[in-house]
Amino acid sequence: MNSKDKRIAIGRFGRTRGVHGEIYVIPYGEYPERILNIEQVEIELAEGFVAAQLTKRETVSGKIVVKVDGYDTPEISRTLTNRDIFIPFDELESLPDGEHYAFELEGCTVESTDGKTFGKLKEVESYPVSDLYVIESEDGKRFRLPAVKEFVLEIDTKKRKIVIAPPDGLFEAL
Repeated sequence: MNSKDKRIAIGRFGRTRGVHGEIYVIPYGEYPERILNIEQVEIELAEGFVAAQLTKRETVSGKIVVKVDGYDTPEISRTLTNRDIFIPFDELESLPDGEHYAFELEGCTVESTDGKTFGKLKEVESYPVSDLYVIESEDGKRFRLPAVKEFVLEIDTKKRKIVIAPPDGLFEAL
């Protein structure tokens, strides 16, 4: 997930659909259906961030399809392909207790229960089974840790700290 100037990317435009300028959206995060509730977004174009109105939002064969006001043909809508869709941070929905947005975790120090620091969380990779935390050590080595309760014991975004119990051998190169 990318964030820029108090904005958060909630998805990316995919390929066009049909002849009226509809376009697929590849959502970011755990709650893809939230895009169906959003009417106003921002798109980063060459001239900067531009406000855009989503005049149609629906699910077609399990995929999200939107219509952006003013983008009325496939040729015009195609110019949006691979561009991120942003909303202001203050419009993000609250998550249930114990859940966090990836941007809240990025930059947190990752340490063990005995205080050994492994590095900083650089990014969260999303996969169907579980997310993976990409942890970068001070010397630039990267390690991936499954984001499951067995390994991730505590997350404190206010203190910018994640406490883990990594599987044996994960950080042996450190």
